Amino acid sequence: MSGGVDHRLSRIFASGSFKSLIVPIDDSLISGPVAGLQSAPEKVLAIAEAGPDAVIGFVGQFYRFAPQLSATSWIVNLTASTKRRDHTRKRQVTSVMAALGAGADCVAVHVNFTSRYQSQMLRILSQVTAEAHDVSLPVLAIAYARAETQAGEDENYAALQEQQEAEYADLVAHAVRVVVDLGADAVKTNFTGSAETFERVILAANGRPVVTAGGPLVPESQAVERARLAIKAGAAGISFGRNVFSRDRPTQVLAQLREALREEP
Repeated sequence: MSGGVDHRLSRIFASGSFKSLIVPIDDSLISGPVAGLQSAPEKVLAIAEAGPDAVIGFVGQFYRFAPQLSATSWIVNLTASTKRRDHTRKRQVTSVMAALGAGADCVAVHVNFTSRYQSQMLRILSQVTAEAHDVSLPVLAIAYARAETQAGEDENYAALQEQQEAEYADLVAHAVRVVVDLGADAVKTNFTGSAETFERVILAANGRPVVTAGGPLVPESQAVERARLAIKAGAAGISFGRNVFSRDRPTQVLAQLREALREEP
């Protein structure tokens, strides 16, 4: 990595005992203005006031909410899809240079592993990584175990995770190793269910920082416990979206998550 990549990445993953707290706000493009993002300005302001280390969003969101998000790092998601059609097929919708011009500290590329579109998404990741590194921007790979059913629904392997956690962890670990081998500087991925199996995912990253996604909305206590288990396994932080912005009081759950991240693994 270049010094510029390292420097920008350190804004998100600072050295020391504090782990990174990342909040995605990009779900309104994917799912629509629902689940807590109906009034985005109010919710974004509440999230920003809680002081996350970084926010993941699309380029238009950062232009719109630049004043509210001025104190946090920006991770611009370059790939997108919606639940209206072909949700598992992420396409590049923003260029590296557009993200850099918007003020990005990092860019993100989403790859769904086992999807029929996996190879296309891997090509996007490879191309974006080369372009981003040319201008000293780090790349966060969002590497999920996700395919599509014949009916067009998402296959998130929930049954595999519940019934064969070790096999599910192998799948997630493979996804993480692939994106790291292609040059990703950090990885966001699925939590496997326990600290023991998530350790295998952390190991697969070859020293690159790994953050866990929050997944579907669950009770606050369960979300906080997931954060604790991820940190115990060696995660560099968490990236919780629905389990933050779907709350009436996101600052409250963010404070609990921050405390969980301060605990020693």
